[in-house]
Amino acid sequence: MKRMKPADTFTCGPLTFQMTACTACLDGADLMLTVKEFSVLLLLAQNEGKMVSKETIFETIWGQPLNGNSQALYAMVARLKRKLETAGDAVLLNAIRPEGYRLTIR
Repeated sequence: MKRMKPADTFTCGPLTFQMTACTACLDGADLMLTVKEFSVLLLLAQNEGKMVSKETIFETIWGQPLNGNSQALYAMVARLKRKLETAGDAVLLNAIRPEGYRLTIR
């Protein structure tokens, strides 16, 4: 039986993710993300338009429960928002307080 190789590229609107390289581009420009930033943005893009809970993000990316300390996640989301600013309102990363975050592509 032949095994299928997962797609190396995932696209969500103007965002393109290169899985093996852990890079993401916005309209062709490299966002210069850390591996964790890449992972968080990819998770949100894969759930585009849906709220992803802080607990789900933390457990998926950090591999441990949130335990009330979400400062690392807040800081990362703030960095991602700055890196996505060039998209204007075409790519929005919103906090859904106090539950989680949602990425919206317009």
